[in-house]
Amino acid sequence: MEDVIYFELNNWTPGLYYPDEEPFLSWMHYNTDEEFTIFENMDFVEENKLVVSIATVEMSIALMVIAPRSWVEEKCPNLLTKYSKFIRNMDEDKWNTDFGFHKLPYNENTIGHIFFDPLSDDGDMYVRVRDGHDVDKNGSVFHTKYSWKSLVPRIPFDCKNLVKLYQN
Repeated sequence: MEDVIYFELNNWTPGLYYPDEEPFLSWMHYNTDEEFTIFENMDFVEENKLVVSIATVEMSIALMVIAPRSWVEEKCPNLLTKYSKFIRNMDEDKWNTDFGFHKLPYNENTIGHIFFDPLSDDGDMYVRVRDGHDVDKNGSVFHTKYSWKSLVPRIPFDCKNLVKLYQN
């Protein structure tokens, strides 16, 4: 599997929570009716072979993006140098995020998916799939119209189990 980069962003303040330059300025201010950032766009995530975890933190959107190194080098090379503070160590023993994201693997089961991460082990994690539905860890559809603003925990389960499920 290709070398990947984990990076963490939040749409609150450029420079502090995401790089204060293009393409990040455009990506973080995407603003459609349903999506505030480009990383919430299923087509973008699939086409670019990304894995994205989304969480709401107070009044902001936090993102953990897993991208192939070659994609980062092509699309946003300054992330590797000037803005390396947004890169997270993917070593299991040193996993550390500003917002407490669960570590998801980058593999054929996760590529092109958007996960809704509750940032706690006792919350619900959802996966967005192509038809706009959200599914729980068992694949059961529970939310028929995608909108992160209306997600309400409905099917509780241990987030660590979901992470293990997608590692296989």
